Amino acid sequence: MFKFTYVHYQDLLLELGKKFEILPVCEFMHPTGDKQVLILRHDVDLSLEKAAVMAKLEHGIGVRSTYMFMVNSPVYGDIDLAQNADLLYWFTHFGHEIGLHVMLDEEWEDKVETGRVKLEDVIEVPIKVSATGEMERPVRSVSFHCPTKEVIGGDVWFFPLMPGEPELVYTPPLINTYATKLMCCYVSDSAGRWRREPLEALIDTECPVAQLLVHPVWWGDLHMEPQERAYMLFGMLADGLSREKASALDHAFGKMMPSVW
Repeated sequence: MFKFTYVHYQDLLLELGKKFEILPVCEFMHPTGDKQVLILRHDVDLSLEKAAVMAKLEHGIGVRSTYMFMVNSPVYGDIDLAQNADLLYWFTHFGHEIGLHVMLDEEWEDKVETGRVKLEDVIEVPIKVSATGEMERPVRSVSFHCPTKEVIGGDVWFFPLMPGEPELVYTPPLINTYATKLMCCYVSDSAGRWRREPLEALIDTECPVAQLLVHPVWWGDLHMEPQERAYMLFGMLADGLSREKASALDHAFGKMMPSVW
């Protein structure tokens, strides 16, 4: 059985590095050698702190990846807040890319599905998300939480509107991590489980670009089942909260991982 521990994760990356050049999303078109490319991506749904542990681990073995953050997470809040901005500094310091993780609410999903709006017109993109003025970098890639058929496939590039700007003013284009080109071989630990053993699935592929999605929330020093891991994190975050705030956190966990919570 594959164990969701940091030791197993490190071993997995070291083994994959023999076959692939492991790159952040924004660099997949610019490999430096002849190896197949493996995009390594993390959707940060619940905890910046757990993501930071993974970022440090990767840095220690010379791996760079992309960490996708929500601008206004129902769990970890506004990434512009001082306590989160200080933490974000370390991701860029370790050489990782900071990307945008988007959850479309039901109202926007309905509008996209019925063709009343284009998907790229409902993504509000922060131009810069990092800790200090010196370290600020533009967001270059986007992923979607619980992606629907409307976001899977299609072109690599999105051209979202700048928030508050006239209709024809766009941000720099974003790489859609669910583009057809990037889904040739796609392996994910969604809901804390692999659909196929990751090393086996990736080693066998002949796709020029493969993608590995790893959610930091499911990993730790010791192996745990997904629900057990979620309950432990909830207990840590809810400690000391009022009953009202703990109830709101419980609702947020259910929204972010409905198949586990």
